[in-house]
Amino acid sequence: EFTVCIKVPEMLPYLEQYRCLYPDSQIIVTLRKPERVIASLLRKGYYSDERLFQRPKKWPNRVIHGKAYPFWLPEDRDHEWEHLSEIDRCCLAYCFQYDNYIHHNGDLIIDYDELCRDPKPYWGAISEEHGWINGPRTEHLLSTIAEPIVSTDAMMSGLETGFYEAVTASYERVKEVCSRIRPESG
Repeated sequence: EFTVCIKVPEMLPYLEQYRCLYPDSQIIVTLRKPERVIASLLRKGYYSDERLFQRPKKWPNRVIHGKAYPFWLPEDRDHEWEHLSEIDRCCLAYCFQYDNYIHHNGDLIIDYDELCRDPKPYWGAISEEHGWINGPRTEHLLSTIAEPIVSTDAMMSGLETGFYEAVTASYERVKEVCSRIRPESG
């Protein structure tokens, strides 16, 4: 048995395929507040117009007629994607990740924001509950985790109401499961 930690949220909808290949593995999924995810995506420019019209260097995109579309975007939404604002594209990505995630009781959903806020006690509670033995570098790695400083006020002012409601609903659905599965930090 081994544990997989999904760092790339775009992979959440594909966990069923992974489970078929590795049915005995335990899966850890991270949940992060949408405002922070969107701010991070905006800062990195993953869904900017510039990325839409350039050949992808690292990201696995579909390229059609010189335009790059995210691998996860259904082809019938390509035209819509082109006309969305960058922030609305980020929202659509967040919704895709979590709305298509199928919850299983065996998955451990970790609150990324809580882990960053209080890493040692939070991780300690999780590892204790699961009987995990920390390795020689665990203490050092936990000491490197810091809560990101993200200003979301200006960003949220540019967000279309419908997308904001969809993103918030996605977060709340997964957060409900997250609260039931993960231990509370001390």
